[in-house]
Amino acid sequence: MATEFTAEYVTEAIGGGVKIEGGILRGAKMLGVRSKNKNRHYTPEAVKRSAHLYDGVPCNIDHAKDLAAGSSVLKRFGMWRNPRVVDGALIGDLHFNPEHVYAKQFIWAVENQPTTIGFSHVAKLNEKRVGKEMVVEGIEKVKSVDWVADPATTGGVFEDEE
Repeated sequence: MATEFTAEYVTEAIGGGVKIEGGILRGAKMLGVRSKNKNRHYTPEAVKRSAHLYDGVPCNIDHAKDLAAGSSVLKRFGMWRNPRVVDGALIGDLHFNPEHVYAKQFIWAVENQPTTIGFSHVAKLNEKRVGKEMVVEGIEKVKSVDWVADPATTGGVFEDEE
């Protein structure tokens, strides 16, 4: 028997090749299907139905300490465009200012160590418990997909953890 939940905003973060051109990182993994948090699993249908919600959302550097309040202008890094589902995961293009104070660090990490950083969404989910797993059946709202050091549903900028 499943128990249904509607979550408040959650984050999906835990404590190949160069794809950046002209301030656009193409083909970055925004959301994988399995999370390290609460044994959470996103259904393919939930990811597919919600892909449009990710178009135009901001990318911040790290998650805001107060998720309800949001981020600061100094931490605003860019904006996501062209979200699409590939092999069940959500892929997108990050448009950012190549003159941002952290752009050089970001570009270096993407080009040289893409598994040391990743992306994590701040989203309102519809999920239910099935056994020991939390199954996300819907994504209601997306506040941001942020650049983080320890993403939970991706193993880096381009690849899934699995």
